[in-house]
Amino acid sequence: MLLDWTSPAGSWDVLRLVRNRYGWAVNETDGDILLDQTSHGTQFVDTGVVGGHWLYYTVFIKAAGVWSRAATVSTLMPKNNGYTDLMYSLVPDYYKITIKDGNAVSDDSNTVNQDLHPFLSIFGFGFDIVRSFYDSNRYTNDAMRTHFGNIAKMAAQFGIHYESSTPAYLFRQRVRDAATLGRQKGTLEQIRSVISQTTGYDSDLRIGVNMMLSDDQATFDHPTYPNWDAGVNYASGERVKFGSYLYQAGTSGAYGQAQAPTGTSTSNAFWTTVSLSSDTTLLNSNGNIAGWEEVSFTAGVSPGTNAVEVGVGVQNPTNPSDNAGNALIVKNNNSGSATASMGVRSVAKISGQSAMDPAQPVLWGVPLPWISKSWDDAAFYEPGALVLYHGRAFRALSANFNTPPLFWTTYGSGGYGSGLYGGGEQYSSSWEPLSYDDRVQLCLSGYTQAYNGQQVPVYPFIEFYDSHGALICALYSDAVPSYTVLDSFTRKWIDWSSRTTDAGGLTWTEAVGQWTTGGYAGGSSYPTGTGRALATLPGHADGTVGVTFASSPSGSQKQGLVFRSQDSSNYWRAGRTGLHRIASGSVAATFAYSSAFADGDRITVAYSGPNIAVSKNGTQVLSITDSNLSTATGIGMVVE
Repeated sequence: MLLDWTSPAGSWDVLRLVRNRYGWAVNETDGDILLDQTSHGTQFVDTGVVGGHWLYYTVFIKAAGVWSRAATVSTLMPKNNGYTDLMYSLVPDYYKITIKDGNAVSDDSNTVNQDLHPFLSIFGFGFDIVRSFYDSNRYTNDAMRTHFGNIAKMAAQFGIHYESSTPAYLFRQRVRDAATLGRQKGTLEQIRSVISQTTGYDSDLRIGVNMMLSDDQATFDHPTYPNWDAGVNYASGERVKFGSYLYQAGTSGAYGQAQAPTGTSTSNAFWTTVSLSSDTTLLNSNGNIAGWEEVSFTAGVSPGTNAVEVGVGVQNPTNPSDNAGNALIVKNNNSGSATASMGVRSVAKISGQSAMDPAQPVLWGVPLPWISKSWDDAAFYEPGALVLYHGRAFRALSANFNTPPLFWTTYGSGGYGSGLYGGGEQYSSSWEPLSYDDRVQLCLSGYTQAYNGQQVPVYPFIEFYDSHGALICALYSDAVPSYTVLDSFTRKWIDWSSRTTDAGGLTWTEAVGQWTTGGYAGGSSYPTGTGRALATLPGHADGTVGVTFASSPSGSQKQGLVFRSQDSSNYWRAGRTGLHRIASGSVAATFAYSSAFADGDRITVAYSGPNIAVSKNGTQVLSITDSNLSTATGIGMVVE
C-alpha cells in the first residue's frame, strides 16, 4: 500500500503515520505506528497489510510538544481472489506459448509466453477490486466490519450519539451490542459492559445499600459531548464541552487553538453557546423521551404533544457554575391552553393506548423487595438474597451458608478468668442491613428549576403497582403531606375512634356504624354490622382516591368509594356499576360506567373543579362535569 502526502507547511518536530484496523486514530497512539520522521518525506509503503479489509491511516504532527491530527484517509485493500490465474487457466495453450518454427504446439522446446500472465493480471486486479467491494457491501450492517463512515448512522438508529474522541474499536463494540445492552438495561451486567465499551477497561461492581438511583445515576446522561480538543478538526454542527459550557461548531467548522470556544456564555465566529437546547434523539412516535411521558393531574385536561424533552446546556442544580448538564424539560402545552397541573412519569403507556398496560410497570418499573422469609440456618443464600433477621431486613453480599446476618460479641476486662462486662452488635461481612425493621427504606428526590420566569411548585411523586401491574396508590412528596394518605388495612384495629392511616397519619371517623379490619388478600376493611356504615377521612376538594373491591356486600346493599363528602348525608359515591351523588341521604344523580367492577378490581377517582373521572384498573370508564359538592373535602368508604 503506497501512501503519499504533501509535507506540512510551517515548523514542526515529528510527523507520525498511524494505521488502525477499525477507524481513524483519535490520538497519536491509537493504532499501529508505521512511521516517525523529522524530515519532510512524503511517501510510505505499507507492506504489512491483509487484503479484503478496510484500512484507516492518520497523520499526526507534533509541534511545540503537542500532537495534532493533520490528515486522514481510508482505503479498501483488494483481496487476491485468484481471477488472474482463473483467466490464465481458461486461455487455450496455443496462446500460452511461443511456438518455434517447425514445432508442434505440444513440443517441449517451445517457450512460455512471458507477457500473457502480466497482461491478464491487469484485468484480474480489476475483478479483484470489484469483488472486494462487493464482499465489503455484504457486511454493511456488521458494526465490526462495515466502513467506519457508516457507524454514526447505525448508532443513530439506537439513540447513540457519535463521539469523535471515542476509539473506533470501542465505539463499534457499543453499536454492535446496543440491542443486547438495551434488553439488559439496569442490570449489573449491562452497566459493566457499558463501562468496558466506553473506557476500554473492566470494572468491579456491587450493589450498595441504596435500592433507588443516586443523583448521578438518575441524571439524563445522554447525550454526552466530548471535551474540546485543539487537535480535532470539527465539522459544522459538532458539539463539544469547554469549561462550564456546551458549544456547537459554526457553518465553517473549527480547528486549532486560534478557533477555540470562548469558555464563557458568549459565542464567537466559530462556536455558538448551547443553552437550554432540545435533544430529540430519544423521542419516540408517542411523544415520550426514554420512557418518560407527560401526565396531567387536572381532570378534563389532556397533555399536549411532545411536551417532554431532554434539554442540553442546562445549569447543574448541585453545581451552579456548571452550565453543560442535561435535564428533563416539561411543558404545559395542552391544546386548550388551560392552566393545569402537569408532570412526567418514568414509565409510559404503550403507543396508541389511553391506559397503562399492566405489563409496562412490571417490565420497566423499579422492582421493590418484598421480604417475607426469615433467615434459615439450613438454607444456602446467593448474593442479593433478602431475609428478615430479628425483625430487620438484610441482603446477602456474597454466597453463604449458616452465617447469621447479625451476631453479638462480648468482651471483658482482660486476663484469665476475668468477668464479661459488655457486648455489642456486629454485622456479618456476608450481609448488609437494609433497615432497622422489616421495611425497606426508599428515597425519592429531584431537582427542579423554572425557566419561564414563573415560580411553579414542583413535587416528586411515586406510584406503586402490584406484581400484576395494577396500580395500588400514588404517594406525593413531603411538600404536600396532606395528599399522602394510605391505609392497607393490614393492621388489626378494634376501636376505630383512634385508628390512623399507614401513611399520612390521619384519623378515621366512623360517621355511621362501626368498621373493623380483616386479613382478606393481605388486608381488608368492612362494617361490623348489617346496616348502613360510613367511615371518612379529612381530604381535599381536588385529588385522586382509590380502593380495591374485595367482595360484594350482602343483600341489596351498595358499597362504594366516597369523595367530596360534606357530611354523612351529602357526598359522592363511586360504586361498582356507577357514580352516584347523594343529597340529603338519597340518590340525587346517577352516572353509569362503561364497564362494571368485579371482585379484585381497583377503582380510582380523579376530581378537579367540575371534572370527575373514574377508572377501572387504570382504564377510564366514566368522565363527567358536575360542580355539585365541589368544595366538600371528605373521603372514605360506605356500605348502604
